[in-house]
Amino acid sequence: MLLRLRSLRLWKCQLSLWHRSVNGEFVLDRLYGGRRVEWKWQDASVLERVWKSNESAFETGFVYAEGRGVKAYKPVAYHVQRSNLGVTVLWGSGIRPAVSTYPLLEVARAA
Repeated sequence: MLLRLRSLRLWKCQLSLWHRSVNGEFVLDRLYGGRRVEWKWQDASVLERVWKSNESAFETGFVYAEGRGVKAYKPVAYHVQRSNLGVTVLWGSGIRPAVSTYPLLEVARAA
């Protein structure tokens, strides 16, 4: 579904799976919906936090790729969740947090 939404240009995002290496770092295992680049997190602490707590997180930050001695940074919003195989991340410029409350309904209840 993700690939179809991307091909229709309705949703600009990527889905990636990160696994823990022997030294404890998270490395990119699979990437869907984007060009295969060895992305790395500027601050991978969110992956570690989600891995340990088993709770999902929605945040913003940067990923980067290195090539020819240069780092290319990309700002992203992302939703991270632990999975059986590692940590799954839905990220890109089209990601928005889910609304857990609806303010109009809250106002109506208060009145």
